Parts: sequence; structure tokens; C-alpha cells
Amino acid sequence: MVFALLRGRSAFLAIEQDPAPRRALAAQHGVPLADVFALRELLGADAPAPALAACVAVYAAQRSRTGDPLAAMLAIGADPATTRAIEVALETADGPTAAWRQFAVTGSALPGLRFVEVRRRFAERAAARD
Repeated sequence: MVFALLRGRSAFLAIEQDPAPRRALAAQHGVPLADVFALRELLGADAPAPALAACVAVYAAQRSRTGDPLAAMLAIGADPATTRAIEVALETADGPTAAWRQFAVTGSALPGLRFVEVRRRFAERAAARD
């Protein structure tokens, strides 16, 4: 009974429910479904569909320039100081991967670190189901 109660409150299960709209959104922007699920988790499972669509659009547009974790941070609406710190990391590092390594050790990196971990978990869950 406790398990059923906890399962009913699972954010991961709520995010994975009715995946068709998120699958279409992922396909529209050329990003993996796990990325869309992870962005939805960062925004909140109850985020309105237009907010998620806007977030995924920004993420898709930024990821080749910034790399995935930094793109996720920009997509969810990083504050101006964090946005500037991301831009500085991108300007001073040799590519997006180096910029992320440089930025990941800062206190502002938590949303990007969470994105990476949550995306990994969604991808593993999908692989186990398929």
C-alpha cells in the first residue's frame, strides 16, 4: 500500500504519462525524448505545454553552441548573472565540453547537473521498457 502511494506521487511517472505529445515535440526539434522529459522535470511536471514547447525550442537552438547541460540551463531561464557566467565560460573555453567542465564546478551549475542526471535516468528507463 505504501509503495502504491509513493508510486502515485512519482514525478518520473507523471512526466512519462502520455508521452505522445512529448515524443512529437522531440521529433519536431530533433532532440531525444529523454531530453524533453528531463527539461519537463526541471520546469515541473505540471508545466503548461506551451512553456515546455518554448523551453525545448530554446534548448534545441542552443545545444550545438553550448552543449546539452548549458543549453538546458539557458532553456529553463537562467538568471542574468548565470547566463553571463555561461557566456564567459563559452568564450574562454575550447568548445562546449570544456565550457561545461569549467562551469560545472560553480555553484550555479546545479540545474545543468540535475539535467544530466535526470536525462540519464529517463534514458535508462526507456531502454528497460523498449
